[in-house]
Amino acid sequence: MDTYRLVAVQRLLSNHYPSTGPGAAFLLVERGRPLMLAGFGLADVPALVPVTPCTLFDLASVSKQITTYAILLFVEQQRLQLSDPVCQYIPELAELHGEGRPLRVSDLVFHSSGLPDYTTELSADEYVNFTNARLIDWLIEQRELDFAPGTRGICHRDEDEDSTYCNTNYALLATIVERLAGVGFAFFLKTRLFDPLGMNDTFCDPWQHDHSGQARRYDQRGQLISQPRVIPVVGDGNVYSTVADLYLWDQELTRPTLVSPESLARLWQAGQLDDGTVGDYGWGWYLKSYPGRRVAWHSGSWDGANNCYSRWLDDGLHLILLSNTHQQSATKIVGEIEEILLDR
Repeated sequence: MDTYRLVAVQRLLSNHYPSTGPGAAFLLVERGRPLMLAGFGLADVPALVPVTPCTLFDLASVSKQITTYAILLFVEQQRLQLSDPVCQYIPELAELHGEGRPLRVSDLVFHSSGLPDYTTELSADEYVNFTNARLIDWLIEQRELDFAPGTRGICHRDEDEDSTYCNTNYALLATIVERLAGVGFAFFLKTRLFDPLGMNDTFCDPWQHDHSGQARRYDQRGQLISQPRVIPVVGDGNVYSTVADLYLWDQELTRPTLVSPESLARLWQAGQLDDGTVGDYGWGWYLKSYPGRRVAWHSGSWDGANNCYSRWLDDGLHLILLSNTHQQSATKIVGEIEEILLDR
């Protein structure tokens, strides 16, 4: 990577996140080597606290890839298969099924379940104390699916490309992890993923407590969000990390130590519907292809958390942008950086 491009990236990020406003932390990796690990703007505007690579951010839906990695551990141990019915692990949901077949674990991973999304169905008042256990009770009350499992999925060729994206799916995956492991999801992530990888500043906190070094949150106008919405559900979000720790995570996704390379490769495989249609969503990652290039990416946005993680699989180029403001889109900015770096 030539210096000119790196300088252009730094200038772009400095323009988007000036030193007087909310900011972002950025990681750029090329074939395992960190080319840029830096902070821009402020983690706390009134206190003039700058963003650094060790500033803590809410990953929001970027957390979903961590949930699928937990699932992958059990797949590799042959304790779970994607073709297993969900009710094998959550028997309370046995009545939720399609006309021709049961709801499968694969439907949760690839967003082809037909389950309603609790984040869009509930009011802010209902979020309070809405845990994974309460989610299961709520699903039982719904009685019906929005569509038959395996008949629809995320496909960028369709007009309603994200109409099946559903946070409920990943919350149920976390519940499956808990029942297989016999421990809470946050504890499982800490002991089986974060601690072994040396990610000492990464954790799951469904109650969104204030943590030392955490970036404060700002809205589209740059105003402080003093009381972010709290939904104490795990699996679809509520993981906190830094770009310094995510470099370790990125290394695991490049040269795995917790799973085999063969298992790792499954992460970038798109889900397939019952009619054979291949979608554009893998194991917690959106998937796109360009001539000679494949990219896996995911965004994450929730009340002052605005993030994007992009991996160009054939170029070995990985970008992570974590920000504490909705004044601009992290996904759009990552796209601008990719234009600089990849000549696309």
